[in-house]
Amino acid sequence: MTLDQRARKAAHGLNRAVAETPLAEVTFNRRPPVWSMAAGALAAAAVLAVVFVARPDVVAPEFAQSTTVVTTASPETTPPTIPSTTSATTPVMPPVTAATTTTEALDLTPPPIAITFPAPGHVSESKTIRFEGTTEPGATVAAGRYLAEVAPDGRWAITLVLGDGDTTARFVATDAAGNTASASVVVKYQPTTTTTKPVERAPFTANFTWGECSIDPPYDEYFGKGEPGSRITVSSPYGGGTTTVKESGEWYLRVEFPEAPVNKTFVVKIVDSFERKALFEFTSRVGG
Repeated sequence: MTLDQRARKAAHGLNRAVAETPLAEVTFNRRPPVWSMAAGALAAAAVLAVVFVARPDVVAPEFAQSTTVVTTASPETTPPTIPSTTSATTPVMPPVTAATTTTEALDLTPPPIAITFPAPGHVSESKTIRFEGTTEPGATVAAGRYLAEVAPDGRWAITLVLGDGDTTARFVATDAAGNTASASVVVKYQPTTTTTKPVERAPFTANFTWGECSIDPPYDEYFGKGEPGSRITVSSPYGGGTTTVKESGEWYLRVEFPEAPVNKTFVVKIVDSFERKALFEFTSRVGG
């Protein structure tokens, strides 16, 4: 029901109430009854109430400057909101997300390092020794100014030269953050002492057959014993030769002296591979 319909209905009700109210008898020499005056006041109040309820936009002049009547519109009569064509449209800004800063924790933990070989007190017969161990993957290992080879899984190895006696080998591991850790081991270099035993060789002997010869060309025969496989050399100013000692330990050599002067004696020298030697004389009698 609209406001106008409500107002007309209220006015109709008021008129009906007034019409049904009996008129009071008025005389000039008597005051109107109290009930009549009360009824009139009630009627006037009803009219004002109907007017203000039915027409909320009507305000009495004496209250126009100080009284505000607020009404709640009926759900079925609420008009849609229409934006004003004269008001400026404020653009909707996207929400601003504050930048967040992720702070990574500092790595202050030293990398682990261990020496797996050699064990402390190890005695090496070699001057050089290969040290092995483990550390954090990605770390470096150094022994002084020498860097070890580090595998992806952290295993490392380095070969160093030992000093005489006890040697302390110290290794330093450094990770990507610059943290360091060290490990050391004491090893000893002690060369093997060996006693050289003299080699026992077969005895060397040398002999000749004649010492002189009248056959042309003159020659002589030399024989003896020696170390199997060794070399026998016969030499002289006028001829010579070589042979090898057999597995049986015996040797034999026939030597000719075609340039030897007649009836002149000269020295024949026999030497084996070990510088053992023998000396003989020979005289050529060819044409004598």
